[in-house]
Amino acid sequence: MFGHEAGAFIGAQDARAGWFEAAHRGTLFLDEIGEPVTDDEDEAADLLPDALRELFESGHPSIYEHVEETITRQAYAFCNGNQVRAARLLGITRNVMRSLLKRFGIIHSGKISSC
Repeated sequence: MFGHEAGAFIGAQDARAGWFEAAHRGTLFLDEIGEPVTDDEDEAADLLPDALRELFESGHPSIYEHVEETITRQAYAFCNGNQVRAARLLGITRNVMRSLLKRFGIIHSGKISSC
C-alpha cells in the first residue's frame, strides 16, 4: 500500500512507489476499510465469558489444560493443519506450537493425526 525508498530497511534494494503514489491523478478504490463491528460480532464476543463461567462451574479437573488443548486444536484446524499459521494466530513460536501438538497427540514424530 505504501512505498519505500532504497535502503529504508533491510531488503529495500530499490525505491518502490506505493499504491497512493502510483494512483497520483488517478483513482484508487478502497473498499471495506474500517467496517463497523456488527451486532453479531458483539454477541460473539459476549459468548466467551459465558462459556468460561460454565467451564469454571463444571468442576473440570484441569481447566487450564482443557482450554489450552481446545485452543490448540481449534487453531490448528482453522489453519488447515499449517503449524506456522496456527502459531502466528496464537502469538506463539512454531516450536511451541509443535510441542503442544505433540503433547496433545495431534501429531506424532512428524505424522499428522486427525483433529
